[in-house]
Amino acid sequence: MDYGKLAYLRLEEVEAALSPKRQARLKNTSLSVYPDFPLIAANDYHFAALEGTGTLTAVLCISAEVRTAGRISVYIGGIKAGFIDFSDAGVFERVLCVSVRVADNGQILLRAENGFYGFLTGISAALIGENASLMRMRDDFAADESNGDCGVLRGINGDLQLQVFRAGEVIRHTSMGRGASADICADGAGGFFAAYSDFSDNCWITHYSAQGGERRTRIGSGAESAAVMNTGEGLLAALVRGGGVFLYELDYNLDIFGAEERLQHEGTVSRAAFVKNTEHPILLISDGRKIFARFGTEESVRNSDTFIGNITAFLEDL
Repeated sequence: MDYGKLAYLRLEEVEAALSPKRQARLKNTSLSVYPDFPLIAANDYHFAALEGTGTLTAVLCISAEVRTAGRISVYIGGIKAGFIDFSDAGVFERVLCVSVRVADNGQILLRAENGFYGFLTGISAALIGENASLMRMRDDFAADESNGDCGVLRGINGDLQLQVFRAGEVIRHTSMGRGASADICADGAGGFFAAYSDFSDNCWITHYSAQGGERRTRIGSGAESAAVMNTGEGLLAALVRGGGVFLYELDYNLDIFGAEERLQHEGTVSRAAFVKNTEHPILLISDGRKIFARFGTEESVRNSDTFIGNITAFLEDL
C-alpha cells in the first residue's frame, strides 16, 4: 500500500470538506528523531505530544533494528491507534498511517508487544489537520545542593532519575518513575524535594530524605511545567496549566495549606522556574518568546511581572 498517496488523498478529502475559513487553519507539521532506544516490554518510548482540532491524520515512519520478532504498537492519548508486526529479525523501515481525534492527553508512545525486542533507530511523523501541532517531549534536568551533597534530577524520554553526588561519587541513585516537567530543591538537611508530572496527568511533590526515606503528595493535575522552592518556612510550588501559573504552599510534611492561587499575567505562560537559593522567592515565567521575573517576599511574588529579556536575545549571546 502506498501510504504517502493515502495520506495525500485523505488530505484532499479533508480540504474538500472544509470551508475556506477553516482551510486557512489546516496545517501539516512534521518531526523526526533518531533515538537508538531499546524497545522491550515495560519500556515504552514516549515520542511526542500532538494537538489539533477534530480528526487528524498522522503518518509515522518507524526505523527499527529488530532482534526478536513481535509487534510495535502506537498509542495516542492512551488509545491504541495502530501497530506494525515484524516476523523476522533484521533492519526495517515501516510506515503507519492513522486517523486520530485528540483528547486531553495527546501523547504518542511506542510499545513493544507480542515478544518484540529491538532498537528504535529513527522515527519521523507528519500530522495533518486543523491547528495540527507536534511537540517533542523534552528531557528534564535540574540540580541543587544540600549540605555539601549535589542532587541531580534527570529525565530522559520520560524516565526520571535522582542521583546524589558527594565529592564526585554517587551515593544515592533513585528511580522516580515515569514523568516529565520536573524540578528539584534542597531540604536543608541533606535531602531533596522534587516536583514532577506523571503520565497519568498527576503532579507530585516528593521528599527524598538524607536517611533514604520517601514521602509524596499530589498537588494538582495537568501541569505542563512544575517548579518547587524551599522558602525556609515551607515549600512554594508553581504549576503551569492551561497557559496560567498556579501557586501552592506546603509545609515540610507536604501538607498543603490554603487554596491554589492563579497568578495574574497578561498572555499565555509555557514554563515557570524558581531561582535557587535566594533569600526570597524569584519566579521566572516564559511565554516561549519573552522571560518575566517576579521578585520579593513570598507575598509579593504574586504581584506584577518584570520583563527581563527576549529568549532569542539570550540565545544570540551564547
